[in-house]
Amino acid sequence: MKTIPRLMIAAIGSGSGKTTLTCALLRNFYMRGRKVVAFKCGPDYIDPMFHKEVLHTPSYNLDVFMMGKENCTYLLEKHTREADIALIEGVMGFYDGLSDSTQASSYELAYETKTPVVLVVSCKGMGLSIVPLLKGFIEFRKNTIQGVILNDISSMSYVYYKNMIEKHTSLKVYGFMPHMEACSLESRHLGLITAKEVEDLANKIEILGKETRETIDFDGLINLANSSAQLQVEKPRCLREMKVQEEKVKIGIAKDKAFSFYYEDNLELLESLGAELVPFSPMEDKILPEGIQGLILGGGYPEIYSAELAANHEMKSAIYKALQKGMPCMAECGGFMYLQEKIKLLDGTSYEM
Repeated sequence: MKTIPRLMIAAIGSGSGKTTLTCALLRNFYMRGRKVVAFKCGPDYIDPMFHKEVLHTPSYNLDVFMMGKENCTYLLEKHTREADIALIEGVMGFYDGLSDSTQASSYELAYETKTPVVLVVSCKGMGLSIVPLLKGFIEFRKNTIQGVILNDISSMSYVYYKNMIEKHTSLKVYGFMPHMEACSLESRHLGLITAKEVEDLANKIEILGKETRETIDFDGLINLANSSAQLQVEKPRCLREMKVQEEKVKIGIAKDKAFSFYYEDNLELLESLGAELVPFSPMEDKILPEGIQGLILGGGYPEIYSAELAANHEMKSAIYKALQKGMPCMAECGGFMYLQEKIKLLDGTSYEM
């Protein structure tokens, strides 16, 4: 049985401000000298990039559907052994899962890991109606929802909403996020644009931290995290039985603006098995890393950088020759697109890959 102080930031639905609030909390915990580890619920590559920019340490994914409860609890415990608190960002709306079920939802992860949940809620266009909305979330399933943080409101209206919510529900209100137009994060078809694409991100994170320092009850959130129930943790069978390669195997891994979609735990697992991961850029480098014995081309946005990828003839030729000679290669999503003959964009423009 392990004690893991932890919280989940969930929401009524997508676009509620989960990532912005999570970054604000991470920044403040970090500035308070708390060692915090960030997690993302579900198969999301982009939000963990923002967590990493705030903490300067990796953020990890937890997904009961893909990994199973045993793996989730093991990785949650593994990454928080030296930490003071784990902060998990939810996905979509709290109960949103596969079809009309809660499978693969934030709810499922929170329930299976007994993690206290704080909902971020926008009160825009609502008065007393916020109460039955929250009551519906509390009563729909047996859950671990403990509180709310209100988004995009003023300090004057906050007192009104806080008193009303705490009077009519069992929830505690842990503060609010003021309106901050300068800190908004843009989206595209797979979610937010990546952290590296956000102009002046470091300054935005700094503003987020400062603006929420006095509006959010951080001591209350820490106390809530510390009240988390103990978890039974067991090392997964696949890790107990794995064999480590004695000699290091050098594997080139594509990492740049076009290819950045990787799960940190997968990379760490490869390294623990004896892989030496050597990053390179298909956009900018002209040759493959020296001495590599395999290739990993992960997902990303090659369609956004098609012109740059197409223009790098030297790299395309180097990869083609390596594969023709039988070099093992794992390519998925954007990396798989890069290996095709061409990419044709929605406007009809084609680029040779």
